[in-house]
Amino acid sequence: MKITDLAAFACYALAALLSILFGVIYLVRSQFMPYYRLTPGKPWHALDLQLQALLLGLMRSAGGSLLAAGISSLVL
Repeated sequence: MKITDLAAFACYALAALLSILFGVIYLVRSQFMPYYRLTPGKPWHALDLQLQALLLGLMRSAGGSLLAAGISSLVL
């Protein structure tokens, strides 16, 4: 195996593993990420329940997508 092939494999594997890691993190969180606090300008507990549900739904869909993309990358 050439060094360029090995480097390409390592880059793809790293991208897939990071995608899986962030996907799992987004799926298991019960609050939004700390860097999302800037957008509404309020802490998590000060948001309406409907907005909390919406944000968690968006995080879970992004997490599922990241997880699927990471697993697909590893399989390919």
